[in-house]
Amino acid sequence: MPSPNPARTNPAQTLAARERELRGMEIFVGQVIGQFRLALALHNDPLVRDARIQELSSKLRAQSIQVIVADLDLQAGAGTLLDQVKIAVSKTEPGFRPAIMLVNLENKVAYNPELPGNPSEEVDYLHTANFHRELFVAACPCPLIIWVTELLELAFVKQAPDLWHWRSHVFDLRVSSSSMDELLEDEVGQPQPGQSTNNLKQRIEKLLEELVAYRENGQDFEEMRTLSRIGSARLEAGDFVLARRDHQAVLQMAQRQQNPGWQIAAMGNLGSALAELGDFEQAETLLEQSRKLANANGDLKSEAAALTNLGVLSRRRGQLDQALAFHQMSMELAKMAGEHQIAANALMNLANVHADLNDMVTASQLSAERLKLAEEAGDLRGQAGALGLLGVVYRQAGDLDKALALYEQQKALAQKVGDRRMEARAIWNSAVALGVQNRQQEALQRAKDALKLFKATHSPKAADIEKFISEVEQASLAS
Repeated sequence: MPSPNPARTNPAQTLAARERELRGMEIFVGQVIGQFRLALALHNDPLVRDARIQELSSKLRAQSIQVIVADLDLQAGAGTLLDQVKIAVSKTEPGFRPAIMLVNLENKVAYNPELPGNPSEEVDYLHTANFHRELFVAACPCPLIIWVTELLELAFVKQAPDLWHWRSHVFDLRVSSSSMDELLEDEVGQPQPGQSTNNLKQRIEKLLEELVAYRENGQDFEEMRTLSRIGSARLEAGDFVLARRDHQAVLQMAQRQQNPGWQIAAMGNLGSALAELGDFEQAETLLEQSRKLANANGDLKSEAAALTNLGVLSRRRGQLDQALAFHQMSMELAKMAGEHQIAANALMNLANVHADLNDMVTASQLSAERLKLAEEAGDLRGQAGALGLLGVVYRQAGDLDKALALYEQQKALAQKVGDRRMEARAIWNSAVALGVQNRQQEALQRAKDALKLFKATHSPKAADIEKFISEVEQASLAS
């Protein structure tokens, strides 16, 4: 099979150039009939990727071509890449030709060229696909387009070189930060300012460059510290899958170097990433280990941070009395250690738990106090969290217009700091408030907007919202 070497275009290309790439993909899919053809699609933002696939799906359906998305994020642990492609092909509707779009391969593949080694089971995923390459011809008699980031394409080249050489095209649909705003405006409902998000991306890119240099020079401690910063930046950006991988590597390095301080930090950060991904049991184990090690080393700050994370985890599991106890202990230790930010976070977390317990008077007092502290400190993220909780309080009290105004303020601040998970929560809460006002169509659209962001940040909440949307739409059809 021919394997041309397509030219790589500039990721900051014009919108017109990307439209040509999308048109080229449409032509490629339309011309492949009854035979296997592999192509790669380069992207650098999952929301834009999903919007492009949806746009292409609508155009191709008019040509009796069904675009079927094989989402590896939704198929955790379910077979090989070949198995997932077979499942996707089997979903072809009568009268249609299939075109398979495979997304979120990064959740099955760990690749960081600046780090020593990768987990064998993750390396094996592409190695197995490479071994199966001849079987794709019979299993997938249609175009297969695998969406990859630039880093993931390097993993593909390294771990599945023979299958990679079978590609017929590489479509470059990467976007610059300014054009992301333009493309996402219709998809999310509001354009994202993008400045802080872009700063996070630039920070991660700079840190990755530093990481390579430290590793080449054998500076183990600097390598570990820089990788921890990368993982923390990814946690801040909501990229929890990669953050988990980064902090796992930091923990291994800290253990090799017998550095208890960095072990405490790595276990805490890794526990946070796992909690965000819904792996509560493993998260609790790591956070307890972090707490015990911090206590044994007299590290009040780290112990307070571990208690905060344990409180958050307990709340997610519905263990509200335990959550209150953890956050109270965290606040007391933080004050003893002079850690005002941790104490302020504990205050906000206590407000959240009191709201869960329907103690809205206490929740309102605590969140108002947290908002004041955040404003005094210029803490935009803290302000956003406090505004969101105040919105919940007003919603529970029946003042829905005030609640909606607070959610809008929360969303604006979340966008400003680049926190997509918090932005999603603000949009979802506004959907709930609109639903209470019987503004069902607006509520449904807000829920869909929130779902896109929750999916993009791998939030466990996405499944519940998707189920809610499906039930609302079915009820609407039935009526």
